[in-house]
Amino acid sequence: MTATTARPAIAGTILDLIGATPLVRLNRVVPEGAATVLGKLESFNPGGSVKDRIALSMIEDAEKDGRLRPGSTIVEPTSGNTGIGLALVAAVKGYRLVLTMPEDMSLERRQLLERFGAELHLTPAIEGMTGAVFAAQQLVERNPGYFMPQQFENASNPEVHRRTTAREIIEATAGQIDAFVAGVGTGGTITGVGEVMREELGERVRIVAVEPARSPVLSGGRAGMHGIQGIGASFVPGVLNRAVYDEVVRIEDKHTTTETVKATPDITCDPIFTTPEETVSVASMIGIEEELSTARQTYQAAKTIVQNAMHDTRLGRAINMDEVNRVVSDMSDSILRNPDALTSLTRLKSFDEYTFYHSVNTSILAMSLGRHLEFERTTLHQIGVGSLLHDIGKMKIPTEILNKPGRFQPDEMEIMKQHVLRGVEILSTTTGLGDSYLRPALEHHERVDGTGYPYRRIRSELSQVGMMAAVVDIYDAMTSDRCYHKGQAAHEALQFLYRLSLEGHLDTALVQQFIHVVGLYPVGSIVELNTGETGVVKEVHHHAPLAPVVLLVKSAGNTLLSQPKELDLVAQIEKPHRSITIVLDAKQGSYIAVMAVNQGYATKLSLWQHRVIRRFAQRQLNGRTDLVALAQAKADIRALVERDFNR
Repeated sequence: MTATTARPAIAGTILDLIGATPLVRLNRVVPEGAATVLGKLESFNPGGSVKDRIALSMIEDAEKDGRLRPGSTIVEPTSGNTGIGLALVAAVKGYRLVLTMPEDMSLERRQLLERFGAELHLTPAIEGMTGAVFAAQQLVERNPGYFMPQQFENASNPEVHRRTTAREIIEATAGQIDAFVAGVGTGGTITGVGEVMREELGERVRIVAVEPARSPVLSGGRAGMHGIQGIGASFVPGVLNRAVYDEVVRIEDKHTTTETVKATPDITCDPIFTTPEETVSVASMIGIEEELSTARQTYQAAKTIVQNAMHDTRLGRAINMDEVNRVVSDMSDSILRNPDALTSLTRLKSFDEYTFYHSVNTSILAMSLGRHLEFERTTLHQIGVGSLLHDIGKMKIPTEILNKPGRFQPDEMEIMKQHVLRGVEILSTTTGLGDSYLRPALEHHERVDGTGYPYRRIRSELSQVGMMAAVVDIYDAMTSDRCYHKGQAAHEALQFLYRLSLEGHLDTALVQQFIHVVGLYPVGSIVELNTGETGVVKEVHHHAPLAPVVLLVKSAGNTLLSQPKELDLVAQIEKPHRSITIVLDAKQGSYIAVMAVNQGYATKLSLWQHRVIRRFAQRQLNGRTDLVALAQAKADIRALVERDFNR
């Protein structure tokens, strides 16, 4: 790829259109006349992002030095735009491309990659990018002819920006540049452009690196989880020249969203298109602590409104849908601002008011799952309303059966099952509720293998919303205290859900995604660390499920701390690193189910059994490639799980 400031009138291939992207004046960022601020429209590249440049450069450089030959296979772990760039280049040049990525990547991105001809190897969502990297390494080790570009370490990454991006900017501005600002992802852009500007324009140019405030590794802070896609790798990339920039600016997640701009009257922006990787989800706007107060108010309001709706239904009155829609809208807002605040409140249970809390919890969990699956806001609202009212038919069941302090007799169970169709009757006559709102009520007791009720429908006859409702309904029911049993621990409920999916009763993919939503260690779980310390899970990192934020409450000597101490397991620098070894039952203090990392489900384990799993998990997290030991660990896990499940 050579430098050019103009695109050809007739391109030989689509690859000839990579680079030579325009600069555009940003007229609303600063007051008129204060400064000239320019943005470079990398979305004009054929693949839609700046990563097209490095994808082409890494491939062409590998061709020149013989690392890549005709017929070779390219392998890369990616969840972002580098994969799209590589797919574009590989399609034009005729290479086979294998991309490893977590299975929870958006369907839109996966379809785009497949249309370019890429082969996707999806890794368990619970393993995050760690699992994708490990899978790519395995492929390369087993197949000597495979080539892995490794964008974070590849010198072709900053070099292409030296040859092209820097030249385009300097020539377009005639070198009249006071400052250059770039976010740091792989570090290639700021390194390549910054080095050329230093060489040609000297110290008069101020070069500024931007990183997430929640993962400020470039400015000496600790790595952490954040919501700004495309930058902030939580480590210092190998290709980054840290001497090239003058300053590092930390930016909060909420300051990168269009919602923040809309909410701030004195800030306006130019309508410039960004790629999916460059657009930050509104769900990452604020932290769980900031959202928790609002979430509590919303939760209690939802419980009251469900109570009113059920009372009205029992008396034969119409449901106040204005109230329902308003509170579901508030719930949607909260989940979009932070997906964990409301979800954490679903652990609040009340025996006396189970039906009301269960309805609210089911709605929250269903919307959280929908948000994770990247549903549009309109769809989230429909899921929320339908799930909030999914048990409304219970108000037409005789109270002596509904409130029976024990398990139902067969004839009573048949009467209880009628709540599904009675609920659908009520909702179908409620103004403004179409078929999509009725699905949670109609299908939350159906099973994908046709063993559910009322119609024994199979997967092809069920809606996705209905299958989601089935998963979250079981989870909340199992973790709640009922008149005839104590609620089970979250891990035990997740184990049961996964077992149902293995047996074909529930949709396996949805169960896996739901586990990713609530976390391997859900908020509120009491855990013991490898140091002997005890703590409570405060916050879940969805991209690092093994490493939540923990509030330490007891020392290694089992002494109660005077003040809880917060520990973010994903942001540890001091060694040895602490990790969760067991989960404790809050009521009995006994060992309970611990998630088997590679298998995706839980089983009750002895201490020595758990160590096998921890060793395997640690190999994955450390990127070790001892395949013999790894295969043995997997076999150990499989044998343990099969033994326990077959008891």
